[in-house]
Amino acid sequence: MPVLPQPRPGDILRIKDRPLEFSFWPVERTTRRYGLGTRVFATDPWTVIRRSAEKRCLAATRDAAYALIEQAEDFYRAAESGVKAAKPLLLYYCFMNLAKAFILACRQQADVNNAQHGVSEKLNAVPNPAELTDAYINAFPSPNAQGQLQNFSELLQALTGTGVTANPHRYDLPHLMPQVVPGHRLWVQGATGGMKERFVAIERIEFRHDAPAKTLWLRLYLFADDLRRIDMTH
Repeated sequence: MPVLPQPRPGDILRIKDRPLEFSFWPVERTTRRYGLGTRVFATDPWTVIRRSAEKRCLAATRDAAYALIEQAEDFYRAAESGVKAAKPLLLYYCFMNLAKAFILACRQQADVNNAQHGVSEKLNAVPNPAELTDAYINAFPSPNAQGQLQNFSELLQALTGTGVTANPHRYDLPHLMPQVVPGHRLWVQGATGGMKERFVAIERIEFRHDAPAKTLWLRLYLFADDLRRIDMTH
């Protein structure tokens, strides 16, 4: 077995003498530059979400954002307390309403009342019309030719800065399933020939940097036995 390469030399990234904790959004932009966000302590995320909408929305869109957040919370609580078979649909509508509220909070759009889902499920044409294995999802640019907003593309733009560009953009379901925690297990159990799990537990993630070289990277700490479980070695 080959010897593992040595880790890249560098130090833990510290800001104000404190290690920067991992986040997809470790900093936020102020009026002049990027800086650390405020640490949030909360037992109820819905209160934090409402407070964020209050702070970030324009006065003209604030009530609409509140209504969307209230609907999202109702769908979430129904999913947590309801029938398991209905849970995926309820969670979908929960996150769709949250996405629309987020679009308003980002001031990307001023009205999302008539926005469409922006995605549709399709099957390959004959002779390959099998459910699941030949299924795919089309995503559409926003607005469409009729001027209607598309939720998926609007959310993608709010998160990444770029919405759906192809019309449509195709996502094959067999490629999506392994990347989603609930769908991943179904994919492992249902795939022809049996597939190995791809999810592993991460103990912690560190931001590290080399100040003279002005480089920044992530170091992930994994559990060795979790890698052995899926037959991954160096």
